[in-house]
Amino acid sequence: MTTLQIAKRSLLMLGLLVSIGWMDVQAATPKVTAHRDEAGELDAEGWTKAKSTNGRYSVDLPTKFKDFTAVHEDPNSVIAESYGISGRMMQLIRFTVSRAHYRGGKETARKQFEQIKASAGKGLYKTVKLMRMNEHEAVEAELEVKKGRALQRTVLLDDDLFTMVLEYAKSEEAVAKRLAPRFFNSVAFE
Repeated sequence: MTTLQIAKRSLLMLGLLVSIGWMDVQAATPKVTAHRDEAGELDAEGWTKAKSTNGRYSVDLPTKFKDFTAVHEDPNSVIAESYGISGRMMQLIRFTVSRAHYRGGKETARKQFEQIKASAGKGLYKTVKLMRMNEHEAVEAELEVKKGRALQRTVLLDDDLFTMVLEYAKSEEAVAKRLAPRFFNSVAFE
């Protein structure tokens, strides 16, 4: 699978999770630019600092990563641009991070965020918990996905929504839950 195919799959997976219940379906496939593939140097513990090329954020991942930007050229798309990072472990655990910038600015970002808050127990969302992350409003959700589960954390950043997803096969739940705290708590915004 090429970097572009992986970036598109990661973006589509994130778009699916993001769109269910709280985001308008994108009218057209975005133009994806892959910046880096298999990026990052793993430290002695097997983690790397993944820094987005254009997204103004970094996050720790226990795997090398892909870094990409998606430009949503369709004027009907609520998202103007999104900046993603993705990585996969053992084919069964996937990390996806995205910062989505909205055409409608703060009002649209807030609307999407409020829809997530209201989605507890609906659709794929098993639970939704309100929280704060780096002094910003955030929600954490557990989801049931096609072949497993996912943990999702979404942060409202002014005109943007920042979303982190840890998707895993049910057989890898113990490993995923062990990795989740470092992944979710490592984010830094520029």
